[in-house]
Amino acid sequence: MKDVVSMVHFGLTSDDINNCAYALMIKHSTQQVIIPSIDKIIENLSELIKSSKNIQMLGRTHGQPAAPTILGKELLVFHQRLLEELANLKKLNIKAKLNGNTGNFNVHKLLIPKTNWLEFSQKFIKTLGLTPDLVTTQIEPYDSLIIMFASLIRINNIIIGLCQDLWQYIMLGYFYQQVIKTETGSTALPYKTNPIYFEGAEGGFGIANALFEFYSRKLSYSRLQRDLSDSTVRRSFGIAFGYSLLSYQSVEEGLKRISPNKKVIVDDLIKHIEILSEPIQNLLRLRGKIDAYEQAKNFFRGKEITMDGLHNFIMGLDLSEANKKVLLNLTPEKYVGYAEEIIDMMLSFNK
Repeated sequence: MKDVVSMVHFGLTSDDINNCAYALMIKHSTQQVIIPSIDKIIENLSELIKSSKNIQMLGRTHGQPAAPTILGKELLVFHQRLLEELANLKKLNIKAKLNGNTGNFNVHKLLIPKTNWLEFSQKFIKTLGLTPDLVTTQIEPYDSLIIMFASLIRINNIIIGLCQDLWQYIMLGYFYQQVIKTETGSTALPYKTNPIYFEGAEGGFGIANALFEFYSRKLSYSRLQRDLSDSTVRRSFGIAFGYSLLSYQSVEEGLKRISPNKKVIVDDLIKHIEILSEPIQNLLRLRGKIDAYEQAKNFFRGKEITMDGLHNFIMGLDLSEANKKVLLNLTPEKYVGYAEEIIDMMLSFNK
């Protein structure tokens, strides 16, 4: 190697090596570790959806009882969002450059003019499985990585929402939590099993996203042809990816440890008869009753409603017998629209 050792760094700047190295590390870790970890969450979520696709549940908007839904359909929302954003992540290309001190191949063209350095650079970058970028300063603009970080932020935020909803459902008793005899659920209260996997994941995603957001701001600019501040920043990339990975693993474990408590879920739904005010007032509207909303509000608002009381109210409405029959046959658990059909349609489509 003595005859070529002087050429090892010919015509290069340090970022010709570093930008390719970081691009490869991020590409391979994303493809081989991050994406498979997110896939596992989606797979576990899919199983939970299938096991809860027939469980009618009270909806909540603004924290208040609202139109009923199905537990599996609400989990399907997160499932579909993750599938779509993961598909975006998989399609992203990472750029890299090999073009010298200020991106113009100055020394290359001057000293070895017979070589087509533009073509050489592009071919070499492609052999690494990266996308060549000919238009740069001393550093490769971080835009392709920033786009990837934005995708990871969205994925992490979707899963944070899932963790928060599952935490609240567990609080309501909607899910059983698996009890591991050798584990401590709470150091203060021995009977408890805390939802620590979802809580821990939420915290980890918060750290990861804070870093990804910082990278997106900081790496969007560099003074003139280059300053070195980006080099300091990118040394922390592994922290953001590491916290994301730990959080994915926590969510995966958490999903494996919960199962729906159908009795609690349905019991909570059927005691909220007031949610049937929606179909009643809308049927009155449909039949041209201009005081439809007021009639429903006066009967339902601020009162504890029983089925007998509801039926008496319905019988007193100025509606046809056929319309009254529709309302009399209605119960909270029957009022779920196309929720189950949406689950079947989307799970079948995803196959």
